[in-house]
Amino acid sequence: MLNVFREKFGKILLVAGAITACAGIPGTALALTCVDCHGNPPVDNASRVGGTTGQFPGSHGTHSGAGAGQYGYACTKCHVNNAAANHANGNIDMAVPINGNTGATYGKGNSFPVTNSALVGNTCSATYCHSNGTSLATGAAASGTSPTWGTGSTTCTSCHGTGGTTGAPTYVNVRAYPSAAPTSTGWTTPTNAYVDDNVYAVYNTTTQQPLVLTGFNTTAAGLTAGDTITGISVTVHGLAASGLINVALTKTGTTTVAGTAKTATLPTTDGTVMLTTTPTDLWGTTWTVADLQSANFGVIIKDNDTTASNIQIDSVTVIVHTAAEPKMNSHASHTSKTCDVCHNATTTDGTTIASPANHAAGSYSVVAKTGTTFTYAYNAAGSTCSTVSCHGNAIWGVSVFNCVTCHNGVLNTSAATQALGGPTTRRNVVAEMKSAWSHKRSTNGGTPANTVVTAADCIVCHMEGDKTTGKTSAVHGNGYINLRDPDTGNNIKNVTWNGATPGAYVEGTTDVQFTQFSRNLGVLLENDPNWLIIAAIQQNHCLKCHDAAGATNANANVPTTGTPMRPFGVAITGHVAPFNSNGSGNVVNVVAGFTTTNASYHPVIGKQNNSYVQGAQMVAPYSGVTKTNGNNTQYGPLMSCWDCHATLGQTGVQTATVTAHGGAVTLRGPIRAAGTTATTNLCVNCHATKYATTSTQHGSGSAFTLGKSNMGTTTFNNCSYCHGYGVVGATYSATSVARPLRMEEAHGFNDRVVGTVGSKWSGGNRPYAFIRNTLSSWSPKSAVGDTIASPSTCTGTGGTCGNDMGNSPNGLGGVY
Repeated sequence: MLNVFREKFGKILLVAGAITACAGIPGTALALTCVDCHGNPPVDNASRVGGTTGQFPGSHGTHSGAGAGQYGYACTKCHVNNAAANHANGNIDMAVPINGNTGATYGKGNSFPVTNSALVGNTCSATYCHSNGTSLATGAAASGTSPTWGTGSTTCTSCHGTGGTTGAPTYVNVRAYPSAAPTSTGWTTPTNAYVDDNVYAVYNTTTQQPLVLTGFNTTAAGLTAGDTITGISVTVHGLAASGLINVALTKTGTTTVAGTAKTATLPTTDGTVMLTTTPTDLWGTTWTVADLQSANFGVIIKDNDTTASNIQIDSVTVIVHTAAEPKMNSHASHTSKTCDVCHNATTTDGTTIASPANHAAGSYSVVAKTGTTFTYAYNAAGSTCSTVSCHGNAIWGVSVFNCVTCHNGVLNTSAATQALGGPTTRRNVVAEMKSAWSHKRSTNGGTPANTVVTAADCIVCHMEGDKTTGKTSAVHGNGYINLRDPDTGNNIKNVTWNGATPGAYVEGTTDVQFTQFSRNLGVLLENDPNWLIIAAIQQNHCLKCHDAAGATNANANVPTTGTPMRPFGVAITGHVAPFNSNGSGNVVNVVAGFTTTNASYHPVIGKQNNSYVQGAQMVAPYSGVTKTNGNNTQYGPLMSCWDCHATLGQTGVQTATVTAHGGAVTLRGPIRAAGTTATTNLCVNCHATKYATTSTQHGSGSAFTLGKSNMGTTTFNNCSYCHGYGVVGATYSATSVARPLRMEEAHGFNDRVVGTVGSKWSGGNRPYAFIRNTLSSWSPKSAVGDTIASPSTCTGTGGTCGNDMGNSPNGLGGVY
């Protein structure tokens, strides 16, 4: 294989000692292989002198060795053919080109002298081995950073990502969205097709009217005058009931087609289709950079047949392939991930190469790390990832994710979340927000109506989003949930309990973050290990919005339309007078109901001294509370918003909150409805079921032990007969009270007549025990601060029941 320079007469000219030092070959022997002189691979050393004879400076071991972490390349990958006569000529001769890659060279040139001086290595250029891959359009190796020869070990970042911190290739696809719709007759809200935000331009007629979209700012997207256009891809995000869509390009901003149109089938549920399968597709015509940078360059979309298909277009994207752009790329969207997450068969730590056979091998090795799942399918114009644990289905280099496009399915949580003891999955948040009862959103659009969720809606409450950019923030993916304080715009802070009665929560200075919401309904709130996290969410997130001022920080309002009273920019529908203090259509003032100076309130922000809420009058866990009837100096336990706001009939540990995103129902039981069980009557989830089933009033230990005979189960199985609002003398109706008054009569109040501050019952007392029904008079036995004309009475005609209860001075009304 290797010829040693010989005399023409066949005699071997030997330099004294040279051959004898090579692999133990006698001085007269013939060197036949690379191993005979300098090993294969040559043993790396700092220089040719000072080490074992025959060692060479550089990185030969990594390139040519057969051990762990070595590539086993032949010498001719980088050097001239070692059978040529110019071997051992005093020079180091490089292959032209190196590795067979067009234009690939070594920094010292094609041939340079051997020297015994200390090594001063150089770098390679345009080699596939040290690049960001090859261009699918030209076949050339893309730019990358080659490590200097002889510098020792390398990592992913030594070559890829031009020396960045993640090793991810950093080239950018020329990707642009439209900004104008010069032709849109027949289309509803055509401007909705501009950006990927789950808001749709809709066409549902039979005349195939085109939607022309222009204003693709390809210059800002990175297209430059010197680029060579090799292909154009178009993706359409949306859905259709049936049939094909027809897609074409235009150079004139009109319905005049440039080249050839294409057809595609939109999915029947929200998804994306790509109109090309190769980055060399020019749609049957030629394109210049000027054509694509023109404001008149555009995309034409229309129904492909005369059958109405309810076409809904969320966004249209143009991707321009150039000779300078190697291939589709979404690495920039994955900078929070290390290389091993998706290339685990190549690197197991995201830094070092574990399997050289899978690296620089001319093919993609896409293998998920344990704990991550996805199914990868190669496509030159944009490979797909499906069943992804990190986000929704995606087209590589095309899909742009936000809160909505990621969290529209069940996702596996990050390794960071699971390492912190968090859940293994996150729920489908988008589906929850489209529920019958859901948190308010910035639009009620969509087909069907009220099915649009935007990233801006999520950012109102979540620190994981940035309002300015509409994208994720630095805390996204940190393993925790980080909620926004609607008054400061920053992360919510911790709280402590001040220990007083009725007491109050005190805000701290430490950020609160958690891996998963959790409330155990089987224990008192203060015995729940998550008590103060629950309280921090309640006090510094929920109730700072649901107070008299609303969400006062601009970061907690959606862009443009959001206000403190309407953070999502739209009015709450269904509000009916009389309204609470914040007015019709505005965020409801929940804090006002829980205020501890009210005559009636549930103990959410402060404790309660109602002496009848204890023992046998309650169900577990509240039945363990002991008080003395009539003693108003004894205070009971606290509760949270989610002790009532859970899904129907729930008990035990709750790891989801229906108030956060939404649900089919938002209460553990119905209100203003007849019911004798926890699933049919909200009140008996905490209060004794005898209150809804007894035929002898509320029974021993209550504030209502006696009454007329007909006050039995028919009346008592609907708590709102007495404990709900009604105009004096009116006929009771279970549905007569609408939002927001239904909220107020459950949370708490201080006025007998809604909206009339300071109003009392006719006997002179405030509305204790949540009683402000349709009767003309109700009075407890006594109440601190109130002068009561006729204690322990309940009178009236034409109201809830029309029966007087004045015959029970000690068994009616209670002490407050």
